[in-house]
Amino acid sequence: DQDEYGFHCRVSNGEGVADSSVALLNVYTPAVPIEGYEWGMQLVNLPSQQEIDEFIGVGAKRVRINLDPGMTPRQGEGYNFFNYDRFLDGLHANGIKVMANLFGSNPPRTPAERAEFARWARFAVNRYRGRGIIWTFWNEPHDRAYWDPSNPAEYARAAVDVGRAIKRDFRNEFYTGPEAVPFEEIEPFIEVVFQEGVLRYFDAVSVHPYQWNLGPPEGASQLYSRVRALIARYAPPGKNVGIINSELGFSSAAVDRDPIYHGDPITQAKYVGRQMGTDLVSAVPVTTWYIWRDFLPGEFGEPDWSHFCGLVQYPLATLVYKLSWFAAYTMNGFLEGYSYQERLALGGPEDYVLQFTNCVSQRWAAWRTADAAEINFPLAPGNYRITNYLGDFSYTVTVDQGGRDFKLTDALQYIVPE
Repeated sequence: DQDEYGFHCRVSNGEGVADSSVALLNVYTPAVPIEGYEWGMQLVNLPSQQEIDEFIGVGAKRVRINLDPGMTPRQGEGYNFFNYDRFLDGLHANGIKVMANLFGSNPPRTPAERAEFARWARFAVNRYRGRGIIWTFWNEPHDRAYWDPSNPAEYARAAVDVGRAIKRDFRNEFYTGPEAVPFEEIEPFIEVVFQEGVLRYFDAVSVHPYQWNLGPPEGASQLYSRVRALIARYAPPGKNVGIINSELGFSSAAVDRDPIYHGDPITQAKYVGRQMGTDLVSAVPVTTWYIWRDFLPGEFGEPDWSHFCGLVQYPLATLVYKLSWFAAYTMNGFLEGYSYQERLALGGPEDYVLQFTNCVSQRWAAWRTADAAEINFPLAPGNYRITNYLGDFSYTVTVDQGGRDFKLTDALQYIVPE
């Protein structure tokens, strides 16, 4: 038998179908899984072809955009997506996948609003189905700027309605939420959302793993652990619900009055690769850097830390690469053709040595979260190319029997056999 979110199979007792006293098993038809690891970016606005070329150049596999019902006017029995078609078609033609955040200025709170939004979402999914899009629902509903944080059940009902509308006909489309920042004080909001049954429809839980003090990326692993504990408590039996990072960024400027939000270009660039490494170690297959470009002066009100999280900037309408762009370019070049294998047990808990493989050879990315220190790395004898996190300096070392001592710092080093 089939219901709105999956299939039920009656348990056989060896003499035919069991009677009604035997419990039903849930057998879920999973969405198309995410293949490998994907690094991408949040966009400020819909991209030009020149920007799409830049996304390809830096190595992005996916970009996150907002899909707003206010930009798709009613047309007959459906909606007109002319504002999005050219951009989504251009990204698809260039091999860049999309994370489409179903999000607008007016949250669907009443039953009638939820029904209309779900109808629109189904129409959007039908239009762009089969492209490997990750469909997310809303943005940070625990924030009063986007929803009513005192009413998580209201958000959950809308998420369920949207999920039901999508999964009824497009079971292989990938649907996630709640796009929340999993601070400890926000966990009760997330828990109520899970209690309302959204995990029947979510193929993954999408989070924005910021820390309250915008601390180093490695702190996200603790946030992921807490979210996984909630998933284990509320996910339907037999359904594997993972986690994706749908937004996390770090500023390159010190513009906030609160010094905990201050950043600088060098630290921002170091965090690009460390965010990637943290997600890989944490079994999070999608990383979304916030954001592609810095905001322009006056573009979104008074500037704060979030306006300077970009990989590029456009002073005087001229594209300028920031240090973080070079870090992303170097990281993605290192990853090309390789898959994450494991974190090696070298050094202490502050030492990260990640091993990658293409089934023929191996390479490594290494850093530490404390002061610089040396660790012994038991590499096989041979020559190795060491490249820094920006890709602008490299040198060759020779390893003899017994490995070699490497000095690890808070910046990634890439180690590749020659």
